[in-house]
Amino acid sequence: MGESSIIERRQQRRKRILIATTAFFIALVMVIIFLCGFLDVRSPRDLIIFRAMAKGDFHPLWKDLALRRVHKDDSLAETIGRYPPTSREEVGPFTVLLYDGKALGRHKTQLRIIAANGVLTDAFAACSYGDHVFFQSPSQREAFTRAYSEYVSQQLLESKAYQIHRAITAGQDVFISRRIDRREVADPNESQRDPKTRQLEEIYGKEYAKLMAGTSFELTVEVSEVLSGELKPGTELKFSDTECEEADLAEPETVFLHVEDSRTIRPNSEGGGLYTTVPGNALAWYQSLTPDEIKDFEARCQSRLATPETEN
Repeated sequence: MGESSIIERRQQRRKRILIATTAFFIALVMVIIFLCGFLDVRSPRDLIIFRAMAKGDFHPLWKDLALRRVHKDDSLAETIGRYPPTSREEVGPFTVLLYDGKALGRHKTQLRIIAANGVLTDAFAACSYGDHVFFQSPSQREAFTRAYSEYVSQQLLESKAYQIHRAITAGQDVFISRRIDRREVADPNESQRDPKTRQLEEIYGKEYAKLMAGTSFELTVEVSEVLSGELKPGTELKFSDTECEEADLAEPETVFLHVEDSRTIRPNSEGGGLYTTVPGNALAWYQSLTPDEIKDFEARCQSRLATPETEN
């Protein structure tokens, strides 16, 4: 066999290998494109979330969502029957089904399905990396956003009202006060300043260091009405800004709570005496409840405390 014939056969072999390799990569690319289109993978973030799903970090329902076994406009009742949620929330006219998974970083992974008028409208996966949408209804998005904003506002209102309820039930101080004075606290002595503040002052000057460190205030109030506890109307009290940081000082009066053990109103805290404030509208809402409504309200809040908090 001549040398030229051997060289020709080698070239043909290399050509066949090159063609086969090229065909394989083209097929692989086509498969990847098809899968990305089918699974609606549009960004590196989606790839990261799908990788977490494949590892088992999400609720098993993700497979049926990804493979489109659960669709938009499916029955809410049938979905709940087939896939019981970890928890559910009623958000105005919407129902939100929550399916918790494992913890990734600080937060749990979670699948969320939104329904309106008895049918599914949206479904997405949520974790610390971001969200991945399985399906959605843009026409419902604005209505849900508005309903969810009202829902969150009501939740915050009720959480503050529940602090009032727990403080009163425990016989702690709950009182309304009027502001007498609010003044800036003098700068601490040089020895009391933290090193960072001193460094800023040396480099940029006292005013800038003061701006970055923040300004401390002292609030002087007079007790005008006592709802619980042993304080007397007319008593004057002084508070640091940290003790009334949640107070809306634009309100004519401030509602204060004073408990000997912070766990009375904040069950997950470390304990110790605590002064804090609650919005006046939380007190007004709480005082508007009937005894039966208070029982329902208390049961609802206890149920929330018993359920692990979700990241929305």
